[in-house]
Amino acid sequence: MQKIISLLLILGMAVTAVAIPNIAEAATTDTFTITVTISYLEIALRNIADAADFTTWDLATKAVNTVTTMADADGILVKVGNSSAYKLTGEITTGCDWTAGASDTTSADTYLLAMQGASAATCPGDMTVAGAATAMIEASATDIANATGAAATNSWLYCSHKTPLTTTFGTLQTITVTITIVAT
Repeated sequence: MQKIISLLLILGMAVTAVAIPNIAEAATTDTFTITVTISYLEIALRNIADAADFTTWDLATKAVNTVTTMADADGILVKVGNSSAYKLTGEITTGCDWTAGASDTTSADTYLLAMQGASAATCPGDMTVAGAATAMIEASATDIANATGAAATNSWLYCSHKTPLTTTFGTLQTITVTITIVAT
């Protein structure tokens, strides 16, 4: 009986020695991949012919209560390079002796600067705030009407300016407008 037990024990060890190297183990590590695309934004304001930076809209001397709207050829080309989809906001960052108004009706020492986007180099027909244009406000970024674009698609901006109804400031007035591109 002792020989049978010894024989079974030896046989069991032999089977175990042969079977152990063939046992599959579960994975102890695995990998995955990360992909990311940066929402890239860039903006350059250019003249309508894309020949130079757009830096100044010179209105020259105007009478009180006068509206001046950009002609097609005076518009601002907004180049966005390879930007993702976007919208444009505008803000008066440096005011003048007058106050920026928010309606088409100006008053004493209050002017209106309205802006609107376009998908082509053509000034939109209605540049009034009552129509579709957006009044630019001092120190408050405002979404510009119709100033959105798909990724890598340039757009155009047009402005309309109305002088105050009356004013006591007859000197040169300079207004600085900041245009910002925002991802949508």
